[in-house]
Amino acid sequence: MVEIIPKRVAKLPLWLGILFYVSITILLVSVLALFFLSLFQKRASQTLQNLEAVISQKKPSQELLEKEVFSCQEKINDFSVLVAEHQVPLNFFSFLEKLCHPQVQFTELSLNSEELRAGLSGNAESFQTLGQQILIFKKAPEIKSVHLSKISIRKEGGALFSLSLFLAPEVFK
Repeated sequence: MVEIIPKRVAKLPLWLGILFYVSITILLVSVLALFFLSLFQKRASQTLQNLEAVISQKKPSQELLEKEVFSCQEKINDFSVLVAEHQVPLNFFSFLEKLCHPQVQFTELSLNSEELRAGLSGNAESFQTLGQQILIFKKAPEIKSVHLSKISIRKEGGALFSLSLFLAPEVFK
């Protein structure tokens, strides 16, 4: 059935209108918040990627620097070993000068710093002087042993000799 007389439309309560507008406002705020959060998330992920790229670029250079430092440290350690084991043959001459008898002349010297051995040839005024020189060598704590290998009489008098000295490593330090 169709009614021809219009009826009054029932008026909605006020609280229902307010609720409708509040719901629409909450919906709009939620959509805007979702948009802004998505935007912030994209910016944060981009910043994170940039920072990871910077870190990955810095890390290899730091590793290279560490390798270089360790390489230098190895070289320093190697050099320290070389310096500790370095022998100075010139020190032998000042050592020998202190132990020379005034009436003994050395005419020939062969020095082997690796074997810690010195071969000396020379002449002495007498056999007694040569004996004194050998005693001086034997009393020196830096000389481990003395071997007289050759002895003969000079035409002018005195003695020709050859001897070997076996030395302590401190002589060359």
